[in-house]
Amino acid sequence: MKSILCSIVMAVLLSCPCSSGQEQTPGDMKDPAIRKQYLEAATERIKVAPNEYESYVVRSNIYAHEKQIPQALADAKKADQLKPNDFYVKAILGQIYVMQNNYGAAVPEFTAAIKLQPKEPRIYNNRAVAFLKLGKLSEAQKDAAEAIKLDPKFGPAYEGIAEVMFRTGKYAECIKYCNQSINFDPIGADAYYYRGCAYERLGNKDQATRDKNTAVKMGYDGKIPIRSYP
Repeated sequence: MKSILCSIVMAVLLSCPCSSGQEQTPGDMKDPAIRKQYLEAATERIKVAPNEYESYVVRSNIYAHEKQIPQALADAKKADQLKPNDFYVKAILGQIYVMQNNYGAAVPEFTAAIKLQPKEPRIYNNRAVAFLKLGKLSEAQKDAAEAIKLDPKFGPAYEGIAEVMFRTGKYAECIKYCNQSINFDPIGADAYYYRGCAYERLGNKDQATRDKNTAVKMGYDGKIPIRSYP
């Protein structure tokens, strides 16, 4: 049982918020029945071995996907008590705080995760999202740029910079970064949305309408999604 739970941790733990795209889950985690099965397995394991942090991490991730945020946070905090300074625990804590719109609390968790695994582009991107929500544009751009440096094909990070460009009035630059984001991450609805906004500011109403309509069809609602990376 423990080995199964560990494999689930590796499969779903990097389900981190980012600034573009729809919700994704790896493999059969898209299936609510499978998530229920994993949830039950984790809960049973906690009964048998209440001091194994992995089970709390698994259950926290599943709760997060189910939008049961208080339960997700409680399990993540329990995992943090059992295994302080663990990358995966810090990553999910940051994720959950973003889902709560508690961006100020998310930043130090992502920062701790980065210190533990400084070569993980997704966590830089997640911290960039939190910085964007806090209005710290230069910090957000720096983190997104670092994510791109670590993984030049990581589309969501390009969208993060695109949002910074839009919010600073650099609309042509915004379009450029949106195009790069779409090239590497074609399901990223946010990139279409911000490209549409930039085209609108530049007077191209037709393209703006097409892009915004595309974003809506892809599920854009202005909220930060949960994304998973196998």
